[in-house]
Amino acid sequence: MHYYQPMWTLVGGGMKTLADSGKPMQSVLPKNISWIRDRVTEIRPEGNEVCVGVGNSKDVISYDFLVVSAGIQLKYNQVQKHIS
Repeated sequence: MHYYQPMWTLVGGGMKTLADSGKPMQSVLPKNISWIRDRVTEIRPEGNEVCVGVGNSKDVISYDFLVVSAGIQLKYNQVQKHIS
């Protein structure tokens, strides 16, 4: 899921729900993008290559430009609410 974070102030204020701020990731990607959902195991900048996959499903992807962005994993179920 892709969450539109600026809406979270409205979620906190009770005007929207968390579900209102989310859309499936595929629906927000440009049409000419290939979304590769795999684990990066190696980056080879000298050859403009990224290795992905593990075990028998390893692959090497060539690139012209590479942007690396570490994402976050949301775990709302681990947030504890304390009321005094």
